[in-house]
Amino acid sequence: MLLIKKFADLKHVPFSYKIRLLLFQLKKTLRLPYSTKDYQLNAFLTTHLQRFNGTLVNENEETYTADFYFENDEPNRLTIRKPPSSDFAVYDQVFVLKEYQALIELIKKKEDYKRPLNILDAGGNVGFTSIFFNTIFPGSNFGIVEPDGQNYCMLEKNIQQNNFNACSLINGGVWNRDTSLTINRNFRDGNDWSVCVTESATPTALKRFSIPSLMKQLNFDLLDILKIDIEGSEKQLFSDPTLAGEFLSKTKFIAIEIHDEFDCRDQINDCLLKNNFDFFLADGLTIGSNRDLVK
Repeated sequence: MLLIKKFADLKHVPFSYKIRLLLFQLKKTLRLPYSTKDYQLNAFLTTHLQRFNGTLVNENEETYTADFYFENDEPNRLTIRKPPSSDFAVYDQVFVLKEYQALIELIKKKEDYKRPLNILDAGGNVGFTSIFFNTIFPGSNFGIVEPDGQNYCMLEKNIQQNNFNACSLINGGVWNRDTSLTINRNFRDGNDWSVCVTESATPTALKRFSIPSLMKQLNFDLLDILKIDIEGSEKQLFSDPTLAGEFLSKTKFIAIEIHDEFDCRDQINDCLLKNNFDFFLADGLTIGSNRDLVK
């Protein structure tokens, strides 16, 4: 009966995939060997797709593409890399666990927006967080920065598939000054969501940007939302309180993932306090609002 219900719930899945799912479930029930591909397909169809009444658009060796209905009646089309990529973990954090929901609730509590927001997503990965923000604040202006080339290609694809009013994608690293940067994949689990940048002693092709230079490039006089998830580089952003004050004084709401391996939490908290931010912890994020800019 449970298997029949699963099939009935998968309304937007091609019949051939339902047959694959049926064969997988039979093998699993009979304790027969099954492939990793069929296991992954079962998880995607019955867990990720079904949760948001999704429609499977395409599957290939590396990715799934599907339309999901997250916050409204408008579909969001996502292309998600299959494991061992960390894309599904990021998807779960953003859309299932809603790690940025506390930020959204804070913004809605503090201000009644009647205009597009200026949103800077530093550490955009494959675009899921910005897509989530866009479902809540449609018509906003986005700047999304991502240093890793593979992630950036997925970011481009995901943004192009969705209805953004204005969005600038920037392939580069966020830092506090002009210097040479290089990609480092040795942080944490080394997967696609753990890509960080480090300073290089020799010149590199990787572009680097400070928050003020990004704001100038994007024509943002003020940041409504500054999201920072840059795998440890936040230590550099806040290492000089004066430089940090340049962008904090022009930021209304902030969400930072602070990586404690870099021993910079106190340093960042001090900068926030000096720039009149009220802030709190929620689901591993430091979330705050600027008292000088937000009533």
